[in-house]
Amino acid sequence: MAQADGDRIRSTIRQEFGDTPLDMVIDDASHRYSTTRKAFEIAFPLLKPGGSYVIEDWGWAHWREFTAWQGQTALSKLVMELTMLCASRQDIVSEIQIFPWFVVVKKSARAPALDRMSLDTLIRKRGVEIVGSGDLNLAGVAKMILSRLTNSVRRR
Repeated sequence: MAQADGDRIRSTIRQEFGDTPLDMVIDDASHRYSTTRKAFEIAFPLLKPGGSYVIEDWGWAHWREFTAWQGQTALSKLVMELTMLCASRQDIVSEIQIFPWFVVVKKSARAPALDRMSLDTLIRKRGVEIVGSGDLNLAGVAKMILSRLTNSVRRR
């Protein structure tokens, strides 16, 4: 099953569990940023309030002995986005626990029903972007630095 195939994932979960919300999801699949992010957006809404979503091996890009997937966007970018989601929407994510080998994202006990989920629409960034090694846009970084320096000077 494709990790990012929303219809198939939802259908499989409904076949196995019916309409019962899930207590926990453990994502130990591709370990690639884009597919893991999409899987989170698909499966997290299917958790019961207070449920946990676990992402395995999130730190592969930072492990000295791990050399696969060089040049790929690090999964730690998703961990940072989920941290921003926790700060932006405590009604959806109540806490995140980060360990060297996995991260646990706790769904808020008062989470609203989410039929579909998009991190892009839920995270309040206020102009702050997280970039991966494959995403680096030097012109964008230079513009952000200039803007921050300009704002800093104006405040003085």
